[in-house]
Amino acid sequence: MARCASWRCGVISCLLMGSIVWATGNNAYHTHAAAVNRNILFVFLQGINTRLSEEEAGNGVIPDRINSFGQADGIYTSLKSRFPSADFLMYSYSGSTSTGRPLAYRCADTFRDPIVVDVQALGAQIGAALKDKPDTDIYLIGHSLGGAVALSYLAALYQPAAQRLVADLPAGAHLAGVITLDSPLGGVSDDPAYFDVTALVFHWLPIIVLKRLGLILPCGIPGEEFRSVRDLIGVFQTNKNAVDGNDDARGSHASLGEEIAGGVAESNQQMVEKAAMLRRTAVLTIGNTRDFLWDPAACPTNILGMKIPQVQFLSTQWVENKATGVYSWEFTDGDEDCARSLLFNAANHYEVLTNGSVEEQIEQFVAR
Repeated sequence: MARCASWRCGVISCLLMGSIVWATGNNAYHTHAAAVNRNILFVFLQGINTRLSEEEAGNGVIPDRINSFGQADGIYTSLKSRFPSADFLMYSYSGSTSTGRPLAYRCADTFRDPIVVDVQALGAQIGAALKDKPDTDIYLIGHSLGGAVALSYLAALYQPAAQRLVADLPAGAHLAGVITLDSPLGGVSDDPAYFDVTALVFHWLPIIVLKRLGLILPCGIPGEEFRSVRDLIGVFQTNKNAVDGNDDARGSHASLGEEIAGGVAESNQQMVEKAAMLRRTAVLTIGNTRDFLWDPAACPTNILGMKIPQVQFLSTQWVENKATGVYSWEFTDGDEDCARSLLFNAANHYEVLTNGSVEEQIEQFVAR
C-alpha cells in the first residue's frame, strides 16, 4: 500500500499543479492562502472505552487521562501553543446542549449506539456550537472509534441531499480538515474470536497502562449492546477487494459511507478524494505500525487464558497518500513485545496521543 510518497515526487507533482508545497520527512502538504478573519475550531473525538465527566463537560475541560487529548505532552497542549486563538471542543457520545456544549457520557455510551447515531450527534453539536461563530474553519481530530465517527461524518455530510443523514454546516462554516489517529477506517476483523477478545478487554477488564502509570476501569453493563464494534465489522465486510491473507489498503477500499452514512457504495478513498477536490476538505490519516489492536497476529495465540485471534489488518488505519489534499502518515512507537504491551500498555493503542512526531504532523497539516 502506497501511503507516503517520496519528497521528490511530492514536490514535482505539486509544482506541475502550480502549487507550493513544503515537505516533512516523506510527506508533503499543499499550502493555501491564509484565511482572513476566520475562526478555528478543533473538535476532539475520543475513542472507545472513554468518558467525559460532568465537571469536564460543564467547564470545557480537555481530559488529561491516558486515553485522551489533554495530557501535558499531548495533542491539545501542542495545538493550543501553536494556535492560541483557536477554540477547542470535546465531542460527546451522549449529545450536546443548544450551544454545542458536550453532555457528560459514560464509557458504556461508546459501545451501545449504532455509529450513525454518533455521527448525527456530531453534526448537531457542530451546528449548535457555530450559531454565533459561523465564519469558522473546523478540524475534526478523532482517535480510534472517534476517527471513524469523524470520517463517517464527512461521508454523510457530502451525500446527495435526499440521502443526507446530517444537517449541512451553517453558512460560512467550512470543514477544513479531518484527522484520524489509529482509527479503524476499514473496520475491524469479522473473525468471531476477535470480537470476543475485544469485548472482554475493553468491556470487562481493567486496562493497565504502566508506561503512564494509569488505569482505565472496565465499563461492562449486563445486557449492554456492543453495537459500535459490530458496525465496524460491517465496515470491514464492505472491502470488496479483500482476499484471504491480503489486507492491503483496507482503510482505502472499505466504505464508511456505505455501511455507516447510508450513502452510495463508494470506497473511503473515493470519498475523501472527492471531498478534497470539491469541498476543499483535507484528510490526514495517521497510524501506528506497532498498534497491536490491529495486529493481534503478532501476539502469542494465548495470553493468560485469552485466545488471541491470528488476524492482521494494520492498514485499516490509512487511506492512500495523494497529492490532492488526502494525506497519510505512519509511525512506530510502543513496546515491541505484543503480550507485554497488551497487558501493560493497552496494545500501544494510546501512543499516538503523546507522540511528538504525530503532533508535528498535525500542526503542519493545519498550518498548510
